Amino acid sequence: SGAVLYAAPLLSSPIEGVQRAALRLLLALCSGDCAAQVAGVGAAPTLLGLLSSAAPAESRSIALRLISELLSSAQGARALLAAGAAETLCVALIHASGVAKGWGGGDAARGKEEARLTIDCLCSVNSTDPAAVQRAVRNTSAMPSIVALTGTDDERARSSAMMLLSSLAPQNAGEVVASGGIAMLCET
Repeated sequence: SGAVLYAAPLLSSPIEGVQRAALRLLLALCSGDCAAQVAGVGAAPTLLGLLSSAAPAESRSIALRLISELLSSAQGARALLAAGAAETLCVALIHASGVAKGWGGGDAARGKEEARLTIDCLCSVNSTDPAAVQRAVRNTSAMPSIVALTGTDDERARSSAMMLLSSLAPQNAGEVVASGGIAMLCET
């Protein structure tokens, strides 16, 4: 769609309303078959930048859903990986987990939803480049957040966390133990 070419640059707008409108438009377009096109116009770094905790909560949530859509496209996954998606998603998971627990303010329900979406995105990235996710988890100290999700009441988030943990555990067994992972897994 030609709209992608016009909407993608608006992601960098300093005006929050314009940025949010561009995110919503791109999300609607990506729900079809434009994910590769969004990746092709170089939107991945800007989208990942919107996951920072300084971005407005609504923009973060929409950007996360758009990233999830982009990960369903091979070109989108490659673009996101090249832009540093693994580390950015680990930092976003740590932030979302904190919000879900009521730390630092914010909407706990939105934090839980963002944590679920983020762990799903990390699983997608892990299926493409497990070494990048392993490095990112180690570099950002995200293991406690992954382990904590194994105890959530959200079945999908718990399943994704366990799947990611099983992929990471052989290389990071010490981190799993230090994060209370054994006790958490025994409880679930």
